[in-house]
Amino acid sequence: MSAYSTIVLVTDSFPFGGVTERSFVCPELKALSQVARVVIMPLVRRGAQPDDVVLPQGVEVDSLLCDHVSMVHKLCRLRFLWQPSVYSSAAGDGYFTGLKQTLAAHELAYRLERWMESKSMRWDDTLFYSFWFGIGAYAMSLLASRHGARYVSRAHRYDIYTRTAMGLRESAVRHSAGVFAVSEAGAEALRRDFPGCIEKIRVSMLGSEKTHPESRSSRHEALSRRLTFLSVSRVAPEKRVHINFDMMRALAVARPNTAVRWIHVGDGSDMSSLKSLVGDKIPVNLEVNFIGELPNSAVQDIYLREPIDWFLLMSDSEGLPISICEAMSYGVPVAATDVGGVSEIVTDDCGMLLPDDVTPEEFVRGIVPYIDSDLRVCRMCDEAYRKWHDHFRADMLREEFVNNIMKL
Repeated sequence: MSAYSTIVLVTDSFPFGGVTERSFVCPELKALSQVARVVIMPLVRRGAQPDDVVLPQGVEVDSLLCDHVSMVHKLCRLRFLWQPSVYSSAAGDGYFTGLKQTLAAHELAYRLERWMESKSMRWDDTLFYSFWFGIGAYAMSLLASRHGARYVSRAHRYDIYTRTAMGLRESAVRHSAGVFAVSEAGAEALRRDFPGCIEKIRVSMLGSEKTHPESRSSRHEALSRRLTFLSVSRVAPEKRVHINFDMMRALAVARPNTAVRWIHVGDGSDMSSLKSLVGDKIPVNLEVNFIGELPNSAVQDIYLREPIDWFLLMSDSEGLPISICEAMSYGVPVAATDVGGVSEIVTDDCGMLLPDDVTPEEFVRGIVPYIDSDLRVCRMCDEAYRKWHDHFRADMLREEFVNNIMKL
């Protein structure tokens, strides 16, 4: 193991609000806290720390960044405009956006410098870790060039495919001890963008935890003529949740003697338009339940409370979704679009990979053979669970990741 005594983990907002990031970060803390003192420094405060977020011993939260006036009021960052490197670093798509990101990175780096001084911390004794390949990683590259700071970053989806501030992004890869994409597809995209830094780009999948370790979801048998589908995601343009409804409606029309139920967990900017789309267009044998946002433990409770036959995800881009890992951990087969790293977990033996431009008719043709065969579905359920258990358990993956970064 390396001699780092402290890991400084920069998050978006965790633990101060936000439902999604919590399910990403919490499994990491267990592994990190076993090897070093961990200081979480969120960039944004989106609410209070929830009562049910219990941090492991050895993990603390410092709110300096999310509460400091210069981080909250962006005009304070304009003092860095005099630095020539700001302008070259901002090059890429959307120059003004890149300039804002570059100024934010300089401000963040300055704040981290002052924080290290105030705590009398040594640069060679501290590992910086940005959970997202964004402002945190960009700032850490500045600290590396100034102080020899060591840092790593994860990279997920939007933070992989953005092409703003490309100069700063290249620097963030080049100066890092490693940038860890959550899928092989994501790593390949980064390697294409930064061919001179291929040795720095690695893969470390996230996987998922189970709130109920020994449990599997029940399912409907073919003779019951009932099917329940579950989807869990933000209701945002890239998640294309409206396609889920198109699929469910087409299936209900094609199988009028089957009771079809669709449960969606999540909220977002497109929820009102989704509800308008659903409106009164629901066939008599289709039930739609919009549950809204839930903490991850409540989402996992659904797998015990309801018989879930299939999990749905129709995004137009993804990393390697934790929601799919969770579904498979409860033995639920998955129907998902073949985007990002989805094909690295969903295969024909545990689900259905669908083309990005899938039509409702294609979906119905693909799923009908499984609806009519309990044997085929049982095999898929067993394979889904086996694949999660052998390859996508968060405890196994996060421990491996932490062991790797502590040796860098």
